[in-house]
Amino acid sequence: LSSKKIHDVQTWGRIKEIEFTYIYSTKLCLSMQRLPEKISLFLIFLFFLQLNTIAQNPDPGSDTDSSIIKNVISFYDKAIGEQSHLYNGKEYISYPYQFSEGHPFFLWDSWQNGELIYEGTLYKDVSILYDIVRDEVVILHFNNVTKMSLIKEKIKSFTLPGHTFIQIVADSIHSSVITKGFYELLYAGKDSLLSKRTKNTQILYRQSFPELKVFSKDHYYLKKNNKYYTVNNENSFLHQFDNKKKEIRSYKKQNRLSFKNDPENAMIKIMTYYDQLTN
Repeated sequence: LSSKKIHDVQTWGRIKEIEFTYIYSTKLCLSMQRLPEKISLFLIFLFFLQLNTIAQNPDPGSDTDSSIIKNVISFYDKAIGEQSHLYNGKEYISYPYQFSEGHPFFLWDSWQNGELIYEGTLYKDVSILYDIVRDEVVILHFNNVTKMSLIKEKIKSFTLPGHTFIQIVADSIHSSVITKGFYELLYAGKDSLLSKRTKNTQILYRQSFPELKVFSKDHYYLKKNNKYYTVNNENSFLHQFDNKKKEIRSYKKQNRLSFKNDPENAMIKIMTYYDQLTN
């Protein structure tokens, strides 16, 4: 081969190396979005040190270049494969039968963008599903294929569009009224309003094939003075605000609040009004 052809081959090889490093750096930056900011910046800094070494290498196509490329791959795989403690759950197991009616998740059976606090660290822009039947938080693995169930005890809270869930743990329960698990925080003021979203499944047989049907039920709890109270109906709720009973009943009538048709809206607005009255 002539020296010109050899130079062209080396140049082409160098171009492919640059293309390679660009692809991996882009993938790394996208993946780093799932990590806390300080960790992301540190890992990206280390990664680009590798790329800078390639750029400064005066002998393109050499064994040194090959070694650097391998180091880049190794660093990327290690950084992503071990990124955070967010991916230390177990693989989510799908249900054995198809659902003929409904699905086991909260509102959506498709991935929703949310946040969660896991082992004390806040993670943003996480693809989340909340399996209400099993009371499990499911996330999309960074391989964009695998569904993972997070370790429940390590989750402090998580969000889905327009909804915030907190975990009630055993050592924070002061009565037998409420059990541990995830509860939607509907209102947080002087007092808190919580909802336990539940779904149960029933196996149905149609043409000899088993299918699952979902039944939903919401349970409401009021946290007042660090104690939990079950809200079974309108009276049990309003009883907790007896010191402003007259004002609340007047407010409820004027705003046409209905516990029968929209209990959550009624309770949230009454608690907001009560906080204004007692400020």
